[in-house]
Amino acid sequence: MAPSSYSSSSIISKFVVFLLVVFMLSPALSISRNQTLEPQKELQKLRRIRAHLRKINKPTSPDGDVIDCVPTHLQPAFDHPQLKGQRPLHPPERPKGSDPADEVLESLQLWTESGESCPEGTIPIRRTTEDDVLRASKAGRFGKKSIRIARRDSTGNGHEKKRFIRKISKGSRKLFLQLKMPCIDQLFITLHVLNAIAIHAYIESNGLMANAMSNTFSGLQHAVAYVNGDQFYGAKASMNVWTPHVTDAYEFSLSQIWVISGSFGNDLNTIEAGWQAKFRPHFGTIRTGLHVNPALYGDQNPRFFTYWTTDAYQTTGCYNLLCSGFVQTTTKIAIGAAISPKSTFRGRQYDISLTVWKASLPLPSQQPNLQSRKFSCIKYSEVKQNRKRNNFWTLGFKDPKHGHWWLEFGSGLLVGYWPAFLFSHLRSYANMIQFGGEIVNSRSHGFHTSTQMGSGHFAEEGFGRAAYFRNLQGVDWDNNLVPLSNIHLLADHPNCYDIRQGKNNVWGNYFYYGGPGRNVKCP
Repeated sequence: MAPSSYSSSSIISKFVVFLLVVFMLSPALSISRNQTLEPQKELQKLRRIRAHLRKINKPTSPDGDVIDCVPTHLQPAFDHPQLKGQRPLHPPERPKGSDPADEVLESLQLWTESGESCPEGTIPIRRTTEDDVLRASKAGRFGKKSIRIARRDSTGNGHEKKRFIRKISKGSRKLFLQLKMPCIDQLFITLHVLNAIAIHAYIESNGLMANAMSNTFSGLQHAVAYVNGDQFYGAKASMNVWTPHVTDAYEFSLSQIWVISGSFGNDLNTIEAGWQAKFRPHFGTIRTGLHVNPALYGDQNPRFFTYWTTDAYQTTGCYNLLCSGFVQTTTKIAIGAAISPKSTFRGRQYDISLTVWKASLPLPSQQPNLQSRKFSCIKYSEVKQNRKRNNFWTLGFKDPKHGHWWLEFGSGLLVGYWPAFLFSHLRSYANMIQFGGEIVNSRSHGFHTSTQMGSGHFAEEGFGRAAYFRNLQGVDWDNNLVPLSNIHLLADHPNCYDIRQGKNNVWGNYFYYGGPGRNVKCP
């Protein structure tokens, strides 16, 4: 019995020891198994993150830019107090007469050449680098124009101008308030507009309108076509794209559309869009504090840009998306990115078509006698009542989807909009639209710059050699694209940069413009 009992207890003891060993080892086995699984989960997570980043962060474009796809509600515009918590508006009705296929040869951008675009719910934003900011004269001025306001009028003094404006403004108010008209149709009058009329009358009376834009800001030179003296609700044109040579870090060369309102004083409102080339620093150097308009990009590629200001470039507004203002809606265009392809001398020509317009919406139902989407006849008594309720109420005006100014690139590609509340005068309409080229002449070497405008060739050289704008149009109060009339030309330094106008059945109103800058006749 003893051997059997010993054998049985021995087996039991070994079994108990085995259980104890298994119990003690099981946590270690579990940890080992978890350690094997965790890296696999982390690897899968990392792969998903990288795939998402590849989707939203586009590869570096050929010009070195990095384009980030940013959620639309996180774009800089929505940092503005009046836009916080909002999302971009839905597209408005395009101006009547817009042709969905009016552009055959239309430039795109370098970063999209491989078929890249941002996914829905995001917008492409060119990544701003430290070098970009260091090229600005001051970090606080990065993305803004830094142009010294020059005296516009050489005749008379400031007191005479103020007295003239007060007199005209007072007379205009009195005339308006004493009107006994039974009906006011297609009329927009506020106290702000009356002041603008007074200032406009002052400029006209001194023969200064043609030179107001060019002389307002020192160092700028223009070759432009413009219309004024009316109410404009938008502008459209096609312009060919070049790579002009920019010779100095203080300078740039651009071609653009201006939508303008105000007096060319401190209250100047502008919306601007076009293409721009800037000085390219030498490799391995960063220039700082040298540019009256900071070199934003560090190369001479022509780049699609926007700008806005409400105080003549002093403190408000900025280029592109470099402040809270412009609301971008497209997933296909990166504002500030390089345009490609470009026109070549005696070679193929490439256009971009741009439209800026105030999108339309009927006035609120409480306004008197207003029919949907149309002007109506407004009695003078009703005008007085509404003027008392709201000084900003406009007579017979179709307020555009909250009064915003929209930007279209090409045919049907809506880039985004400038909210109306950003502006004072442009909250209503523009009183001038302008097309053409602009350069900065810094005279840093004591003589005129060799920075080119357009193609760098004079207007007389014509198609394939000179830069052009074609199909100049405006937008009227009823959201119609209309041909422009009474177009004025201005080349403030015609021996350096000039302009020539024409008209035909294909291009409508058009002009050639540009020049090389310094030459025998432009010392």
